[in-house]
Amino acid sequence: ELEPKALYVLLNGNQVLVRSDLELAYLDYATVQSIKEESRTTFLGMIHQHSTPVFGVDLLGENASVPATDDGSGALYSFVDTRTTAPLFSALDNEIALHATAYAQWQRRSGFCTLCGAPTTLVEAGTSRRCTSCNTPSWPRQDPSMIAVIGSRCGNKVLLARSPRHPPKMHTVLAGFVEAGETFEAAVARETMEETGVCIDEGSVTYVASQPWPFPQS
Repeated sequence: ELEPKALYVLLNGNQVLVRSDLELAYLDYATVQSIKEESRTTFLGMIHQHSTPVFGVDLLGENASVPATDDGSGALYSFVDTRTTAPLFSALDNEIALHATAYAQWQRRSGFCTLCGAPTTLVEAGTSRRCTSCNTPSWPRQDPSMIAVIGSRCGNKVLLARSPRHPPKMHTVLAGFVEAGETFEAAVARETMEETGVCIDEGSVTYVASQPWPFPQS
């Protein structure tokens, strides 16, 4: 059920609703209530010093329409690709957009129990599922991954790679998924060797920061 005092982030698969200034759009209760398309709502957490609940609303149609909005600012609204746009948001909005996207993608892909194959139903405000037959609970899968900057000994150069799927002249730092039973340091060394043939010392790997990143999954 919708919460009158909450804010809502609207999604359509891998797209999220933004304002014309490329800020994440937070919709109010009345606007979301007016949406007639089939949707799925998930609790994302609390903001504004834990005073305001935020929900993600995933519109399940293939070509969802932008709801009529009028916040008095004259801003226009549109759906944009979450993967390419979320990094442009503020830190909080980036986290909320990717959090909502992760749940939306998991919910779309996990309609059946992995143990017995029976349908599952969403529980706990959309954050978990429970099998309708064997009662087994399930939660979104976590896929730990790493991204690393490999520097030269002189400190003036970094190692870049280019994937065949990337546009011409696009090069990136190295990234990949952590395998079962593997440390992050070992993953950095393995991915570097696999992608470039360069051998690095696991002991030289230092941690910098983390970020939410729900796509792709391994």
